[in-house]
Amino acid sequence: MNPHSTLVNEVLLRLGRRRDVKVWRQNHVEGRMVRGGQEAYVNSGPDGQGDIGGIILGWGRRLDIECKTGRATQRASQVKWQAMAQSMGGLYLVARSVDDAERQLDAALTEMWTALHERISTVTAERFHEVKAS
Repeated sequence: MNPHSTLVNEVLLRLGRRRDVKVWRQNHVEGRMVRGGQEAYVNSGPDGQGDIGGIILGWGRRLDIECKTGRATQRASQVKWQAMAQSMGGLYLVARSVDDAERQLDAALTEMWTALHERISTVTAERFHEVKAS
């Protein structure tokens, strides 16, 4: 198994043990397939999507994790997918190790929960002052 496949599998195994996300492998395959003498065009998913897809439980947010090894960088289609996913509220991570993937995910979840807590505190305080003033 090559280093990239090893990293993808290790990230899947680590994150697959968590209860706050559901993750799966996303292969992108595009081309012709012949089956039973019939030829068909096959496209298994959008070019540029992360190696790993997922959903953040309780939030319903889309998760993409692109795994990179060595000096590899994102292809143009991956940068484009990242921009689109993030513009629509998705979480997109570029991970170079299992620990890196988990660290980035934990940081993002902490940020999400902190923002929610701050919003609830603000709304509660505003509501308290409205009730007090009436």
